[in-house]
Amino acid sequence: MPRTRLIALACAVMLGLTASPASADVAKGDWELSPSSPITAPAGVRCAFAVQIEQAVDRVRTRVLATYPDGSVKRREFAGPLVDTVTNMATGESINVNASGHATIDYNPDGSQTWNWAGPVLMGFALGQSNHAPSLYLLTGNYTVDISASGRTVRAARGTELDLCAALS
Repeated sequence: MPRTRLIALACAVMLGLTASPASADVAKGDWELSPSSPITAPAGVRCAFAVQIEQAVDRVRTRVLATYPDGSVKRREFAGPLVDTVTNMATGESINVNASGHATIDYNPDGSQTWNWAGPVLMGFALGQSNHAPSLYLLTGNYTVDISASGRTVRAARGTELDLCAALS
C-alpha cells in the first residue's frame, strides 16, 4: 500500500472518515513502515475547537494478511509504537497519548471496513453518525468498530475511554 494511502487511512481513522480499500503492492505478510502525517480537524468536526494531531513517535508497521482474487486487500494488520500529541488549536494546550494498539482491518467488498484492536487507538465519532458519543477518543482495550460511508458502529467495547476533547477543554 503506498504511503500516501496509509497516511490517508490513518487520518481517516482519527477524524472519523472512511477510507477505500487499497491494493496489496507488497508481498503478503511483509511488514512495512506506515508513517502518519500531522492533521488538523476544524472546529466542530471532532471537538468544539480545532484540534491538531501530530506524531511524537511513529514506528507503526503494517502488513497484508489476505487479499481478494483481484489482488485488493482483504485484511491488513497494524502494530508498533505510536505516540500522538493532540493540541487544542484555540488554547495551545496539548496532551500526549500512547496510541500503540495492535489492529486488524477487514476491507469488505462494499467499501465498508471492520476494525478490531487491542490496546490504545485514537478514534473519532461524528454527531449523528455513530452509536457512540461524538468526540475524539483514546480507546484502550478490545474494540470492534464497523466503518462505512454512513458512519461508525461500535460492536464490541471492553476497555477504557479518554475523551480528548473534554481533556483539552
